[in-house]
Amino acid sequence: MSVRGNPKNFDNVDDALILFNEMIDKYPRPSVVEFNKLLGTIVRMKHYAIVVSMYSQIELLGVPHDVYSFNILVNCYCQLGHIDFGFSISHATSLFDEMVDKGYQPNLIVYRTILNGLSKTGNTDRAVRFLRMMEDRGFEPNIVAYNTVIDSLCKKGSLNEALHLFSQVKVKGIRPDIVTYSCLIHAMYDLGQQEEATRLLNEMVDNNISLNIFTYNILIDAHCKDGKIFEALDTVDTMKKQGIEPNLVTYNILVDAHCKEGKVSKAEDIVDTMIKHSIEPNVVTYGALINGHCLQNRMDKARKVFRSMIKKGCAPDISSYNIMINGYCKAKRIDEAMELFHEISQKGPIADTVTYSTLMQGMCQLGRVSSACELLRKMIAFGQVPNVMTCSILLNGLCKSDKLEMALELFQAMRNSKLELDIVCYNILIDGLCKAGHIEVGKELFHKISLNGLKPDVYTYSIMINGFCKEGLQDEAYQLFGSMGDNNRLLDSCCYNVMIQGFLQNNYTSKATQVLKEMVREIQKKYYRFDNVDDAFNLFNKMIQRYPKPSIVEFTKLLAAIVRMKHYAIAVSMCSQMELLGVSWDVYSLSILEGMVSEAKDVGTMIKQGIEPDVVTYNILVDAHCREGMVSEAEDIVDAMIKHNIEPNVVTYSALINGHCLQNKMDKGRKVFQLMIKKGCAPDIFSYNIMINGYYKAQRIDEAMELFHEISQKGPNPDIVTYNTLMQCMCKLGRVSSACELLRKMIAFGQVPNVVTCSFLLNGLCKSDKLEEALELFQAMRNSKLELDTVCYNILIDGLCKSGYIEVGKELFHKLSVNGLKPS
Repeated sequence: MSVRGNPKNFDNVDDALILFNEMIDKYPRPSVVEFNKLLGTIVRMKHYAIVVSMYSQIELLGVPHDVYSFNILVNCYCQLGHIDFGFSISHATSLFDEMVDKGYQPNLIVYRTILNGLSKTGNTDRAVRFLRMMEDRGFEPNIVAYNTVIDSLCKKGSLNEALHLFSQVKVKGIRPDIVTYSCLIHAMYDLGQQEEATRLLNEMVDNNISLNIFTYNILIDAHCKDGKIFEALDTVDTMKKQGIEPNLVTYNILVDAHCKEGKVSKAEDIVDTMIKHSIEPNVVTYGALINGHCLQNRMDKARKVFRSMIKKGCAPDISSYNIMINGYCKAKRIDEAMELFHEISQKGPIADTVTYSTLMQGMCQLGRVSSACELLRKMIAFGQVPNVMTCSILLNGLCKSDKLEMALELFQAMRNSKLELDIVCYNILIDGLCKAGHIEVGKELFHKISLNGLKPDVYTYSIMINGFCKEGLQDEAYQLFGSMGDNNRLLDSCCYNVMIQGFLQNNYTSKATQVLKEMVREIQKKYYRFDNVDDAFNLFNKMIQRYPKPSIVEFTKLLAAIVRMKHYAIAVSMCSQMELLGVSWDVYSLSILEGMVSEAKDVGTMIKQGIEPDVVTYNILVDAHCREGMVSEAEDIVDAMIKHNIEPNVVTYSALINGHCLQNKMDKGRKVFQLMIKKGCAPDIFSYNIMINGYYKAQRIDEAMELFHEISQKGPNPDIVTYNTLMQCMCKLGRVSSACELLRKMIAFGQVPNVVTCSFLLNGLCKSDKLEEALELFQAMRNSKLELDTVCYNILIDGLCKSGYIEVGKELFHKLSVNGLKPS
């Protein structure tokens, strides 16, 4: 192969390497011009790292650079900078300085290459300075160069700087093009500056610059993020009239928006349309559909889409797997989530921090903290570095499982590592310490927060105030409560509630009233306001990830804001997620949901408005109506759900049964219970407990016992609530011996009595003048690991005093404080 041959004829890089080795062995060596020809060819093959390596060898051999070799090298370093996060950009700028020092004049291509490299790797400030340097050295940047920097500034969020540069472009007489306007309009919409974006859009049209598909997609995306899907669809129609057809990005925006609004069937119609127009769905399209089903807890449908995606030759990326895993974890189907994780391990792609964090959270929520710890070890072994979110999840799991020593060890390891701890980590650990009675350790950690450059937030204060109140340290609690205003911390309903409860528990009624009045004044001032529905969605996602979880009051404010914006489907989706996360409803939150449905008038109208009620939605409504005594209306809702092919489940039937029981209509309750079994829906222990509790309140103990025997024979296993309800009923009817017998059965079947169980029995024995047995039970409770409360002491002291044993009662009274309790 001739050294002087044409290097453009190479088919592959191996031939080029052979020629390079021949050239460096030649004597005299070829000139830098010959090397430039060869290396220029390799650059066109995009083997940038090989070119850099070859030039290093040439330099060692003493072959001097010329302006062309410098240009080639700068280009290679900039191209590599896109891959290795900017390290090669520094090499490129150093090489540029070396060129200038040696008297070479970089050409316009070199300037543009470095400018592009700096902008693409996020070195925006350096890119702006470099642009100024180009101007100073007589190289007038064109609109492409300015667009590069404007785009970089917009992506960084520096819109004002981008607009300043835009105005300078116009002053210089350079005409902005479609790219310039598109970058700025996109940034304005992202920052919620709709009016400014519209003004710029009009300016663009006035300057005879036609909108292209990229600009239209920005507009469509902005409408969707603002929850204005109909406006987005109108924009698509306008675009088509201009002769511009939707592309894959357009369809993906629409599919994602419909799925987030709960309109998954409509999203599927859009996918069918794009396929008809010969546009194949990609991993983003399928990911949006999967997410839509997951948001509605329809995991089987999500799985179907996931498998269909693979079958059609579209390989899922890690984001697709993460959506599925997150869906399974939220539905508490952790084993299926782990199946997918093992699938990733075998087939790829590589699991990322989100994958591991999601699984750990799922495990911790189900109390499987040891499995989460094991997964952390695997994560590190596979080279994935845990972030602060991963560690926070595990820290929370350990604290909730009373594994405080392990939690403290993990926290110390986090501090020793390079992880930047946030306030959430401190909140979790302080809360765990306070709940375990280690208030002093929690207090010490609280004071260390500011030393580590952080500021306590409203949750930190709530945790500490609650801790002080539980320990009876009201003065310290109130002092800390007062300091929140001094430290510019926003008091929320949670802080007020904790403070009020603390005062009431310690008989500081006047202070509790004072704080309550202040709370009403403050909370009336605060309601959520949003410019668009995406902001609301972002806040909701932050709220469900917070520790501790915000109260139902906070969620209710958010739901009310979304309902005011008439985004009913999103409100329904959020309600479903709240239900899965175990957030308890109150009267106000249920009234918001009911109000939303009543505005839609009926289920048919709900569907027309884009609300696709699922079984969770119906169950919330059925339960709400039953609790309000509107059982016949609740039954109408059940009929409606059956008409829409949604079968009532155990939760639906249980809500109806509870509605009848609350009205003491036990025969109707029994009828629904039997209908449920007839329809093939097996009652769970919760359903049985509702019936047993209903019979107890109606003083029909024999029928309650019949159900208990039915459970014992067929299942499910009775729980602590079952036994407690029956014992309370027996004691109330004076059948204390039967209650004692039931306690023995309970222990024999492996159920551990709690303090409530023993309190019921203690009360029954005292009221039946069986004080010796009551004292024996009380002593047995003290000998066990049960944490006795003031109620137990009150029951026994009351029984002793009423029977004339005042001295024994007095002795027991004095033992209260010895055992760490305070008389009520």
